[in-house]
Amino acid sequence: MQEVKLIKAKKSELFLPASQIDVFNPHVDLTEFQTKVLKFMWDNNFVSLCGNNIGFPYNVIFLRGNPNYVLWNVKIVNTMGDEVSLEETCPNIPGLVIPIKRPEEVRIRYQTTSGGKESKTFGGLTARYIQHNMDYIEGRRFYNLANYYHREKAMKKIRKS
Repeated sequence: MQEVKLIKAKKSELFLPASQIDVFNPHVDLTEFQTKVLKFMWDNNFVSLCGNNIGFPYNVIFLRGNPNYVLWNVKIVNTMGDEVSLEETCPNIPGLVIPIKRPEEVRIRYQTTSGGKESKTFGGLTARYIQHNMDYIEGRRFYNLANYYHREKAMKKIRKS
């Protein structure tokens, strides 16, 4: 299995919609793969990543924590709560920090590595990480969700650096 690393922001696969993965017949050992990705996240202090961040074109979100979560074939089924504006960034685009409004909670459906299907509600920052990563999985650039003023100000700042 290849080394886990971030892909360059200029690579188009960062923003291509991800495919569903057949967890019963994957082309990689999912347990070994998720172990490598989570180790990479701990080693580099990343809280969340999706397959697109590392050039793995499948619908998966990795959340580092206690416990860690690996969510295959994620789908947001509902959002709840007020929209809250917080600054977001992306490890593939160093220096880009931009305020984005998102709902406080999400209800998702996903598959586990063993193929089980689960539904779970997440709130706070975990809900935000899931929504942010779903932007990539669905082929959206998260920074396009910001208002024009904030987006242009953030882009100008990274162009100067």
